[in-house]
Amino acid sequence: MYLLHNLEEQVLSIPYNQGYRHLRVLSGYVSPIFVQHVLEVYSEIQLEITIGMVSTDGLAIWNHQAFKGLMNQFPGRLEIFYQVVSPGNHRKVYHWKDAILADKVFIGSANFTQNGFWNLREILVESTFPNINDVFSDLNSISCDSPNVEEQVRFYRALPGSVKLTTSHEHMTVDILSTPTNTFMNYVDLSLIDRSTGQVPARSGLNWGQRQGRNHNQAYLSVPLSFHNANPTFFPPLAERFLVITDDGENLICVMAQQNRKGIHTSNSNSIMGAYFRRRLGLGDGAFITLEDLHHYGRDSVRIFKMDNETYYLDFSV
Repeated sequence: MYLLHNLEEQVLSIPYNQGYRHLRVLSGYVSPIFVQHVLEVYSEIQLEITIGMVSTDGLAIWNHQAFKGLMNQFPGRLEIFYQVVSPGNHRKVYHWKDAILADKVFIGSANFTQNGFWNLREILVESTFPNINDVFSDLNSISCDSPNVEEQVRFYRALPGSVKLTTSHEHMTVDILSTPTNTFMNYVDLSLIDRSTGQVPARSGLNWGQRQGRNHNQAYLSVPLSFHNANPTFFPPLAERFLVITDDGENLICVMAQQNRKGIHTSNSNSIMGAYFRRRLGLGDGAFITLEDLHHYGRDSVRIFKMDNETYYLDFSV
């Protein structure tokens, strides 16, 4: 049977509930946020992942950092390899193996990403043959945490270009960035202060938790409605998780939240977002953030780059 819908349920949930625990993945492209989702939802799963198109396309440095972070976060449950010999490998193969249960293999078009399993029109089919190990035997890969990985993988970082468009008075800026794959990306500058008062909001934004009965670290980043209206697909849909990689190497799992997607929250707890910014500002746990704190640090806004539909890069550097 061709699998056209509910791919996660068919390819991941059902085999997992049947007792499978070791999943070997070969995919042209892989997203860190989907890897984390799978590891969190399927708490006993062990993933062995090879990313096949790295030898051809290179890899964004922030995705590499995220993959290494996930291996540290889930020791013993996750291995990630990059294919380093051309031509690139565009296959998508999902191989469940078990000491007792018979091998179960799915092949098709879906990458190991949220887009591949949730958003795009993809196809997978169960197709198991005895020579499945041949598929994984000649990948010429290197572990993402190998000390020699930078010698064998071309990592790239997007750099701002020279064309800039100011699209609103709310300091939303769209910029063309250059990457080795010649893709175009844009970014938005999100203010941390209320432009009408010139102050850090007392009970919203970075100070959302500053009220009785709340964790004082609770915070979110405010996104103007005018930005969403002008750029409706820049950020993901409401409640869909995405990865925010920060300029200092942190990985924040976030969601768009509140009415009209007006807030970027850290998904597990809003206090993670607030604790992160208080640390960057050199403030104590749960401290009230003032305009003077931002001026002392040297920034009153954050810049968020869209790397792809599942990955964003937050710059709060000075």
